[in-house]
This record gives sequence, C-alpha cells and structure tokens, in this order.
Amino acid sequence: MFYSLRSCGVVLRLLAMLAMLSGVHTAWAAKPLELSQILAAPVSLTTYFEVLEDPSRTLTLQEVQSPAYAQQFQGGHPPAQSLSYGATRSAYWLRLSVRNNTYFPVHRMLEIANARLTQVDFYSHDVAGVDTAVATGMVAPFASRPYANRFFVFPVDLPPAAERTIYIRVLSTAPLFVPARIWEPGRFHVHERNDYQLQSLYFGMCLAMVLFNLLLFISLRDGIYVYYVSLIIFTALSLASLNGLAKEYLWPDATHWSDVSTSVGFCYCFFTALLFMRRMLKIKAYAPRLDRVIQGFAGLMVLMSMGFMVSVQSMFKPGSFLFALTLLLTLGTAIYFSVLRHRSAYFFLGSFGFLMAGILVFVLRGFNVLPTNAWTLNGMQFGSALEMILLALALADRFNRMRHDTVQAQQNALEAEYRLVNSLKRSERDLEDRVAQRTTDLSQSLHELRTAQTQLIQAEKMATLGQVVANVAHEINTPIGAVKASGKNISDALEDTLESMPDLFQKLEPATIDLFKQLLLQYRAANPILSTREERNLVRTIMSSLEDAGVENARKKASTLVQMGAKTLEPVYLPLLLHPESDHMLRTAHGIASILNNTANINAAVDKVSKIVFALKSFSHVDQSEEKMEANIADGMETVLTIYQGQLKQGIEVVREFEAIAPLLCLPDQLNQVWTNLIHNAIQAMVQHESGATTSGLGTLTVGIRQQDNCAVVSVRDNGPGIPEHIRAKIFEPFFTTKPVGVGSGLGLDIVRKIIDKHQGRIELQTEVGVGTTFSVYLPYP
Repeated sequence: MFYSLRSCGVVLRLLAMLAMLSGVHTAWAAKPLELSQILAAPVSLTTYFEVLEDPSRTLTLQEVQSPAYAQQFQGGHPPAQSLSYGATRSAYWLRLSVRNNTYFPVHRMLEIANARLTQVDFYSHDVAGVDTAVATGMVAPFASRPYANRFFVFPVDLPPAAERTIYIRVLSTAPLFVPARIWEPGRFHVHERNDYQLQSLYFGMCLAMVLFNLLLFISLRDGIYVYYVSLIIFTALSLASLNGLAKEYLWPDATHWSDVSTSVGFCYCFFTALLFMRRMLKIKAYAPRLDRVIQGFAGLMVLMSMGFMVSVQSMFKPGSFLFALTLLLTLGTAIYFSVLRHRSAYFFLGSFGFLMAGILVFVLRGFNVLPTNAWTLNGMQFGSALEMILLALALADRFNRMRHDTVQAQQNALEAEYRLVNSLKRSERDLEDRVAQRTTDLSQSLHELRTAQTQLIQAEKMATLGQVVANVAHEINTPIGAVKASGKNISDALEDTLESMPDLFQKLEPATIDLFKQLLLQYRAANPILSTREERNLVRTIMSSLEDAGVENARKKASTLVQMGAKTLEPVYLPLLLHPESDHMLRTAHGIASILNNTANINAAVDKVSKIVFALKSFSHVDQSEEKMEANIADGMETVLTIYQGQLKQGIEVVREFEAIAPLLCLPDQLNQVWTNLIHNAIQAMVQHESGATTSGLGTLTVGIRQQDNCAVVSVRDNGPGIPEHIRAKIFEPFFTTKPVGVGSGLGLDIVRKIIDKHQGRIELQTEVGVGTTFSVYLPYP
C-alpha cells in the first residue's frame, strides 16, 4: 500500500513537470502564419512577431535559440502597422513562425518598410538548421540585400507541407520602428512599381525646380535663388537618404555616411531655410535682433551636423530638440511678419505649415497613430513638395512686386518729366518771338560750327589712326609671314609627295593602299600645338608600343606619327608600320598631313588679316550726313579694341563687361571717336609715369556697357596713376594736355565732350591717385 501510494506520487510529479514544460512551451510559441492564405492584400506581421530585447547587442542566433532565451520572447502585440521602440541603443530579435499546409510550394515577399535601420540580419530556420542567413542594413553595401529595393525585402520560400521559424535582428541609431508586412509576389511588384513612380514624381519635381530657378539666377543675378536651389537640393538629398533611394542610387557602398547622411542633411536643410528666410523677408532690415537669433540657430545647425557625423544616437535627442525649436522659430517668424502685413510672410506661413503637417504625419505613422499607406509613408515628400511650390510662388510674387515698383518709379519719373516739359513749353512760348529774330543768323553760324567741328573730329581721328598704323602693320605682317611660310612648306611637301606617291602605290597591295588612305583620313585635320615635353612623352609612349610590336626604326616612326597628330598607337595601322615600304608610306603621309596643316594656317592667317582690315575700314569711314541711325554700341567698341590690339597685347589685360542693350539712335562714327580717345588715354595712362618714363605696361583695361534707366552707359576704366586733383577741372578744356610736346594735341577730351553733347548725353569722371580712372558716358534713348 505504501509503495502504491509512493508510485502514484511519482506519477503525479511527472505529470506536473510535463504540464509545466508544456506551459513553458506555449508561453513563447506563437501561432504560425499560414502563407498560403496571403493572396489579395499584404498582412501586417506585428501581431505574429515575438520580440526579445538585447541591451548588450551581443546575442547570437544560437544563443537566442537556446531554451534560456527562447522563453524570454514576448508576443501578443496589439494589431498595428509596426513595432515601435523609440530612440534605443538595444538590438531587438524578432521571431516569426510560418507554415505551408498546401501540397505545392509557396513564395512570398517579407517587407520591412523602414530604410533607416542600421543593421538587419535575417535567418530562416527549419528543423534541419539555418538554411538562409542575410546580413544587411544601412551600414552594409546595397548589394548585400537579397532583393534590390529601397526598403528591406526578403523572399520567403516554403516547400509543400513545411514549417519554418524566421529570426530577424534589427538595430537602429535612429528611432526604431519595424513596419513589417508579407506580400504575395505579384501584388508586391505592383505596389513596388507604384511606389517608385511616386518617388520619381517627387524627385522629378525637385529637379525641375532646381533647373528652372538656376536659369532664373543666371538671368536675374539675384542671390536669393541660390538659397532656394540649395534648400531644394538639401531637402531632396535628405529625403532620398531617409527613404532609402540615396542608398540605392547615390552611395550604395557607403557605410558610416549612409547611417548619418539623413541627420546631417536635415541640419543643412534647416540651415539653408533660415538663410533663405532672412533674405526673403529682409529680417536684417526689419528685425535686427531676431536676425541675430536666426544667425545663431544657423550656426548651431552647422555644429549639430558635425555632432551627427560623430554619433547619431548621442546627438539624436538634442538634435530633435533643436529641429523642433527651429521649426517653431521659423513658424513664429512667419506669423510675426504676417502680422506686419509682409506679403512674402503669407507664403512662408503656408509653406512651413504644409511641411510641419507632413512631418507630423510621418512621425504619427511611426508611432502607429496613423495607418501605413502611400500618403502617410510619403508624408514628408508631400509636405516638402507643397513647401517648394509655395516658396516658388513667393519668389514669383517678389519678382512681380519688384517689377511693379520699378514700373511705378519709371511712371512717376515720366510724369515729373512731362510736367517739367509742359512748364518749359509755356516758358518757350514767351521767348519764341525774341528767338525767331535771331534764328536765321544763328542757323548760318551753327552750320559753320558743325562743319568746323566735323573737320576737327576727323582730323583728330586721323591723328589717332596714324598713331596705331605701325602696330596694325605689325599685326598684319605676322599673319602674312605665316601665309608665306605655310605656302613654302606646302610647295616643298607637295613636290616631294607628287614624286613619291605614284611609285609608292605601284609597290603596295590594294588592302595596304586602303589602310594607307584610312591613315590619311584620320590625320587630315589640323594638329594641335604641343609643347616640347608633351611631344617627347608621346614619342616615348608610341615608340614603346612600336618596339613591343617588333617595328624597326621605332623612334623615327613614332616621331613621324606624333608630328601627324597621333596620340596613341592604333593597332589597326601595325600592318603599315611592319610593311617593307613603311618608311616610304610614313614620309608620304607626313607630307600630305603637312600640306593640310599649312593650308589651315593660311586660312587662319587670312581670317585674321580680314578682321583687322575690316576694323580699319570701319574706323576710317567718314559719314558727313550727320543723320542719326540705330547702331549697336558693342560693335563700335569691338572695332576700336581691334584697332588697338597691337598695343593691348603689350601686357594690358582687357576685361569686357558687356550687357545686352537695345540699339541706340546715334552717330556711330563720331561715337567711335569717343571710344578711341578714351581707350587711347587709358592705355597711355597705364604705360607711362607722370614724368614720362615708360613702365612695363602691365595693367587692366575694363570696358563696360549697360543700360541704366533710359540711358546706355559706357564706362572705360584703367588702373593707371589716376588724375591729380588740381588738374581735374581742366581736362575737358581745349588744348590742355599733360603729355609731352608732339604726343598729344589737347583736343581729345574736348572733342569727346562735344560729341556727347551732340547726343544730349553726359560724361562723368571718377579718379583716385594711385588707383585708376573711370570715364562713364551716359547716352539717352530717344
């Protein structure tokens, strides 16, 4: 009886232990996911996952599979789009059991739609052991991913009637959330295509905005467009890094940079946004103290970007706090200037409102407050797109207001001018009777004066022309010498070539003749001019290739090929170089190439002579009609610069600051005399001391053409010694000159002033001793 009771107790204890073990197993073993049931829509894996936190981040797969850790996996998560653990330094192990109860294999796609995960290790485990192991993540090369996608996608294959356990280890330096879903492959590919199309629309819009505003910057030269373009670029790069596209297309092999690029990019997004806001709202002018605060925040953004480069996790909380404060500062500034009725502030308020809404949607999706779909997943893209569009509208509105203000100012000036003209007309009517009596006498005197003035201008023009004839003759002599030398070279080369070609073609086979013609066609263009060092290097390189190919007399043949324009040895021409008549063929080809090159030299020299002759013809033309015509000022200035080309080449740098302006109704020949005198004086000022001693002639001549208000403005600036103050009032007086006897007549600037007066214009002088002199001519449009 005792033994019977004792045996019953042992049995009861064994049953209790089995029950305990069974209970332990059911505590961590979750219900497997039936993959065959996933057909129409993706299934969120949040409720199917069992999770184990690894604070040390050192656990291995074998350790988490051991009974000690297997019991610690926690399941029973409420239905949600993702698992969310916030900013954490721990690694998390996710366990998922999948099963296929059908009699055919099942293929599914497991997607983790968070591109910011630092490490993602995927293990597929069955009763026989681990048969799939993938180590990937943001710090791993993009090629480590088993499926090319901006998110982390893992194929899951189950044979018929099979069951597996999947382990996923995740680690993130950013806030950790795991939006995992499993898809039927066909559905997933449709979703993937739509997702990439949506991304392409956003980044295509960013590219269009960048290109369009760069064109506006080039056209308007307004620095605010640089800030706007920078803001778009940093925003696009930051979002591309956040959603995984940058990892896929821009830096697939980067490790540390892939992990920190999003945080660093957002720092510079805020940095450029603050600078753009300062410029757009003119905060420095309207709120200097607020402007200093904004500059301080911009500096903090640069420092924060450096901190993120060191450690994203350490800087995440202070960085998030700084980002939030910057958003509030930006929003508050927009509200403040909106209260002040600043038009651009309304656009800012709306744009940053959309941006904050997009950020809020993105954050709430990460915390499972909002569902995961195309709108919430790309909330920041939608918000930033609306922000860019509104800021572009703000720039357009700013430009329209500036144009309206300019038009209004011009209209006010015209009205004032109209009132002044009416007042003058009333005064003129009182004087008409007295003026009529003297008109006849003055008309005759005026005609004589114009005749004398025209003769004086032409005399001064011919005197100036005589001063540059020697230089022009030298300029023409140089290309004529080139023509002469090239003609002699052509004659020699042609004679030798004509003698050698018939004999050569009789010795060559048809295939060799065709290859020889191909060689001639390749090197028929003019050869570039090489330095001695460049030519030696090319000869050595080709000679080495010829020697390797067994070509005799390799150095001579390499030198001939380089003279013909070869940069490398073309293997197709080796049969020619190995041919018994190779020296004869190369000599003939070199002669033909020399003929072509010298012909090109003759054409270039003739073009140069034609240009100089045309400039001389235009400059010496005399128009006695005194009838104004529309002319391009830039063309006349170029004619004068061509005439003085010989002197300008003596070490004077010419800087052209020409803007496109409308043609001017004027007397072109007389204006050319103005530009001649001003440029001639500037050149002499730069190459002579006040005592008359010649210097090295180094200097900068800056010629500018622009339109200001209703005038064409032409400026001639030199960096010569400047004009002393005691003679500045005398420089426009007739016969006043500081040049030695026989060098200047003293009539140049007097004639300049008379011609400008004839055009109802004015001339202004700006000079500083030791710095230089600038003459500015203002010629009004009719």
